[in-house]
Amino acid sequence: MVIPNEKKIKIANANKTNPYVDITPYELGITFPFVYYTGFHPDNDEILIYAAPGVTFKSGEQIVNYTGNSAGVSIKTGGTGSRTVRDTVRQANIGDLLITNKRIMFIGKDDSFEFQVSTISIVKFLDSNSFVIQSGCSSKNVWLDIALVTYAYGMIKYAIDKNTQEVDIPTLIKVNHDKMTPEEIALCNQVRNECSKMKVSKSKNNQGCLWGIVKLLLILLIVLIVGGIITIFIVKNWVDNNDSSVNTPQYSLTEILAFDNHPKVYDSYEDTKTFYDGIGAVKVLSIQKYSQIQRALKKTTDDDTLLYFIQHSTDKKYTGTVKINLYDESVSADMTVDKAIELLVSYLPNNFFECYLKDSSYKYSNNDHTVYVYSCRLNDTGVAYHNDGNNQYPYYYSFKIIHFENTNQWKLETSYAPYGDKDLGWIQKYSDEWNVDFKDYAT
Repeated sequence: MVIPNEKKIKIANANKTNPYVDITPYELGITFPFVYYTGFHPDNDEILIYAAPGVTFKSGEQIVNYTGNSAGVSIKTGGTGSRTVRDTVRQANIGDLLITNKRIMFIGKDDSFEFQVSTISIVKFLDSNSFVIQSGCSSKNVWLDIALVTYAYGMIKYAIDKNTQEVDIPTLIKVNHDKMTPEEIALCNQVRNECSKMKVSKSKNNQGCLWGIVKLLLILLIVLIVGGIITIFIVKNWVDNNDSSVNTPQYSLTEILAFDNHPKVYDSYEDTKTFYDGIGAVKVLSIQKYSQIQRALKKTTDDDTLLYFIQHSTDKKYTGTVKINLYDESVSADMTVDKAIELLVSYLPNNFFECYLKDSSYKYSNNDHTVYVYSCRLNDTGVAYHNDGNNQYPYYYSFKIIHFENTNQWKLETSYAPYGDKDLGWIQKYSDEWNVDFKDYAT
């Protein structure tokens, strides 16, 4: 399938401007956009269909200056020789626009709103970057980057129309996502990767002003002197700037581990790097670089990286293993062995347990920590899958959960080692049985 360059540019602009949505499958006509917005808790039968950084604003005329005949600035209360200078000032509030099948919401520091989709009477473009939403007697002006505004507007209209038709949007989206074929997934991965490498132009609105979504500055400072008294009048307005990029949002460690549709073992290495770009708690790197970092540590738990995705040992196109450091109390306090297994399994491809069968599971203690090991190997289906060109699936794979009891810290990791790097004689002599099957934790 040949994708026009214009469409790739559109995808590149949208994905690079919006940290919350992958628009690729939507633009390719395959399924709905993938939304990665953490911290939002939907109601029953509700699904988030779009999210984007945005701004609510309102405009009004205000006095911004006084002029007189003298060379300096003067204020006069009457007579001739002075006049009031008025200008239209836009008061803006930065935040996130969230669109579900039930609600349209804006979450900002200084302004928030929530409209039920069923009560919205008007959605209308104001200009190329903004539109107005009206619900009952309330209305809100919303501004978004030019690369995102049509998606947000269209998703709001879609939610309204389907609500009127009583369409079950959550089920519809789930069915569409589940129907994606391996070929369609591969196409999305390919196009997304190509678009992530494209150089895209800065957004520009039709009025000729370059807008930044998240940059709001104080641009007018007027000092008015009357009888030796200095009055400072500050007006907030948009700044004409040359940067249309969106700052990478800051996530807590818990939110990072809870990302929806996050990359998994055997996924594209470059796609994994793109997904976690700008998130300092996650490192996507080669085996050599990971080893260098580990050698520089004085002790294991000194590592301040939460999550490592390590390049495949033989096929560099793929991610091969994952390391998860649960050293911070925010992610270790409530951890248990069962939760650790669930977390590890969440980073496995959907067909993992179709391809692998259990080899062994055991545990052993060493000084202040206990090690839990689970190992597996390719079954007949997995061998056939591997031989059919999927070389990223190694013949052996194993998992290790290390619990440092004294500090209640945890380290979770995967590797290619048969039996978890111990031979069968050692396992029988020095370890205890650990009756567990990771397959039971797969959903």
